[in-house]
Amino acid sequence: MEEIISLGNIQVHQNAADWQQAIRIAGEPLIRGKSVKPEQIESMIRSVIDMGPYIVLMPYFALAHAAPSKNVLKDDMSIAVFDNDIYFGSDNDPVRVVMCLACTDGKKHVEKLSKIAKKLMDSDADLLNRLMKAESREEIFELLNK
Repeated sequence: MEEIISLGNIQVHQNAADWQQAIRIAGEPLIRGKSVKPEQIESMIRSVIDMGPYIVLMPYFALAHAAPSKNVLKDDMSIAVFDNDIYFGSDNDPVRVVMCLACTDGKKHVEKLSKIAKKLMDSDADLLNRLMKAESREEIFELLNK
């Protein structure tokens, strides 16, 4: 099985005061794992400020990402599941699952984005519900990597 996301990059039962904090929380494992510099997480937030809440792909799900830059040290991904509703100002609000994507080049960026989107769209319709109900990182790991 190809590992889409590592166990150490999964967080459950998080709480955020606002969408910026939600992105920072979701991106923390990428900083801790030395996949990105903190500036890349701030770039993800700036992207939403500059372009609007386009990262909220569907109700309850946001995919935070920013253009590849020198602040991305290696391709990686993280996910955080929140216990509270987070509002981005999107028609698809609220959000409960925030995934952060870090890619070193534009081609990989697009490939990873489409792989995630395909998994969410093609899988049984309740994948997102199962992610939100997951009680452990291991449960989310199994759901995303199977």
